[in-house]
Amino acid sequence: IVDDDKEKVIQKYVPLGVVGGITPWNFPPLMATWKFVEALIMGNTCIIKPSHFTPLSTLHLGEILQDAFPAGVLNMLTGDENQGKWLVAHKDVDKISFTG
Repeated sequence: IVDDDKEKVIQKYVPLGVVGGITPWNFPPLMATWKFVEALIMGNTCIIKPSHFTPLSTLHLGEILQDAFPAGVLNMLTGDENQGKWLVAHKDVDKISFTG
């Protein structure tokens, strides 16, 4: 960022809207956390879709956090690869974070 006599550059961060996070089977709660924390800090809502091989620990994390955020801010979506495809293709999802 520049701020001197010649010029001034201002960087602004604007929420995108809905961020979808698709996580792999390894380190499920950690990978989900890396995705939703960044999205929420920036003012977005987030839908986390854990791997269908290891969804329970991520779902449990979501259950623990359900009272920490208003309804609809942090969401969990379960299912096989079809739900991941649906999430990626959905017109209301503004950004996807995918690891796997």
